[in-house]
Formats: sequence, C-alpha cells, structure tokens
Amino acid sequence: MLMEHDGELNFATNCWTSPNHYAFCAFGVQFHHEGQHMRLLLDIVEVLMLHSGENLAKAFKVLLREFKIADKLLAIIADNATSNDAIINALKDSIVDFPGEDYQSILRPFDIDKKELEVTLDEAEKLLQELAEGLDVEDTVQEDSEVDTAENHDDNIEGWQDEAGRLSEKELCEAVYSVKMVLVKLRKLSFSIIYSTTHLLPAWEALLSELKLAIRHMPHDVKIWWNSTFTMLTFTLEYRTAIDWFTSDCSLRKYELDPYEWKIVEQLCEVLHIFYDATEFFSCNCASIVDVIPVMDDIDEFLTTAALNEGKYLDCIHAAIKLGKKTLNQYYSKTDCSKTYCIAIILHLSYKLKYFTKLKWEDEWIEDAEALL
Repeated sequence: MLMEHDGELNFATNCWTSPNHYAFCAFGVQFHHEGQHMRLLLDIVEVLMLHSGENLAKAFKVLLREFKIADKLLAIIADNATSNDAIINALKDSIVDFPGEDYQSILRPFDIDKKELEVTLDEAEKLLQELAEGLDVEDTVQEDSEVDTAENHDDNIEGWQDEAGRLSEKELCEAVYSVKMVLVKLRKLSFSIIYSTTHLLPAWEALLSELKLAIRHMPHDVKIWWNSTFTMLTFTLEYRTAIDWFTSDCSLRKYELDPYEWKIVEQLCEVLHIFYDATEFFSCNCASIVDVIPVMDDIDEFLTTAALNEGKYLDCIHAAIKLGKKTLNQYYSKTDCSKTYCIAIILHLSYKLKYFTKLKWEDEWIEDAEALL
C-alpha cells in the first residue's frame, strides 16, 4: 500500500524504555487514502545506543530502505528536543529529496528558547503543586529517587536504628556512615546503569566484552529481597576490575570506591555469607523446624567469635557484627514464645536433651524444656 501510494507520507517517531530496561523506538506513518485519514504503525525497533538525533536518523533510514519508501518522505515529527533538530538535519544530508528544516514548521509554535523554557517549567511546577495540595499522590519510581531515599533515611539494615543509641560515638560514625555509604554508592551505581538504557547500559556491556567478562547486570540491593545485599557485594567483588574502570569516568566518580571501601565490601561479604548459606538451606526441601535453632546457634557462634576477634575486621565491620548479633538475639527470643522448637529438638534422635547441655543451658532451663513433653 505504501509503495503504491501516489502522494507523500508523514512519519512520526517516539522513544521509550520498557519496564525490563530495553530501549525502543516506534515509527508510524500517516497519509490520506481514498478520502480517509490512515495511521499505521510501521515498526518498533530496539535502539541500543544513545537516543541522539544521529542514531534515530540511522534507524529511520534503515526502516525507509526496508519498506522502499524513502522517496515518499514528506516530513517526520519527533519530540521537540535538540535531538529532533539533529534527526532532521541528518536526514536532510542523507536523503536528497528531503527538505529538512523547511518541514519542521509544524513544531515551531511550540519552540521556546532556554530562558523561556525555565520560566515555563517554573510556572508548570507551581501549578502542579497547587493541584497536588490535599491529595495523596503516589510516589513514582525514578532512577535516583529510591536510592536517594536510602541515603537520606535511616539505614535499611534491620536493627541498626534500634541499636544506634547504644553505640559509642566512634562506632556510630563508623557503622552508620562508612558501611552505609559504601552500600549507597553501589546501589546508586546499579540503578544508574540499568535505567540508563541508551547510554550507561550499552557502555557497561561494551566494557565487559572488552574485558572478556560475562555480560551481566549489577544486581539491585532491595530491602525486601533476601540476601540482595550479599548478592550485590558478591557481584561487585567478581566484577571489581570492570567497576573500577567504569567508575573512573568523570560522570561516575561519585560512585568510585577507594581501597578502604573495597576492604569494607570484602569483609561485609564475608560476614554476610553465613546468612546466605542459612537462607539457601531453609529454601530447600530437606529443612524442617528442628533445624531452626541449630542454624541460629551456628550464626550466633560465628557472630560471637567475630565480635571477640577485634583485630580481624575493620572497626565499622566489627560494629556492624555487634549490631547483627543483637538483632539475631531479638529473633532468637521469639523461639521462647513457641514450645514447638524445643519439643522438636528433644524428640530428634540426633539432639535430644544433650543438645541443650552442649550449649551450656542452665539446669533450670533444661528442666523446663523437658517438662514440655
């Protein structure tokens, strides 16, 4: 139909990023056919590189060649941004019959200079604020909003807020600032890469190819995901060379880790490994309620030993271990509210009452546990 159309064709394009972080560009065409206004979607293509006018023009020219309708191009409408001027000029240089800037007039009524634009945006922002007064506006998820919240609010690691008041000033500064800020840097880097689908993400993948590393995306550290901090740290250590190279760019310097911060990543990953192992164990089919207390005891023993070994870890990691032990004790105390755990231990052929004796429970506690039967 398009090849046989007698007149010229008007095209439109729009770019967006899908929820799973793929950058697409859609091309449509409009024309009159037998007195009717026809609108067709020509194609949706993935544009891996930066959505500049030059790259969009290249994708558009490929589409015109595939449909064999380059000679019917009358005008193209894109968003009224700098890239719009670039795509028009690029097409004008490569398509002889395309008039270029002469056919941008449809957008001219909306063109404003930078100063006028700033005034317009200020007025629009004020209007939106007035409209939003008294309304419960749902937060929108944007690239930095979530990580900025993590930076400005209390730490995401459960127990830190409750125990912070009991720390010395030195421990408070080390635990809340040093460790937290390393995590914030990595969280922001992860979000920056994955949500910059036309710039940072392609650059990241190109760097991995150059370093001969498997192309992987940096995992997110999300509060409600088990072991997401450990997963992010493990990835960070595995891809340390790539991350060092990537954050050496001027625009990403704020996410660069110094040697001290890399030491924090290494030690925190080591400490969190036991929690990862415990989670993986309870995620399999062989785990049962009788395993809960023994696994918690293993974690407690690890944290106790680490807390007493002050020379092994940095001060900030050592303080975090103490906080982790206090948090574990809060969960451990929850087992006292249920008789099921003790009964399961006593009835298990491998444990029985000798398990509590091995843990040096007081005789009175062991008698109370036996009385449950």
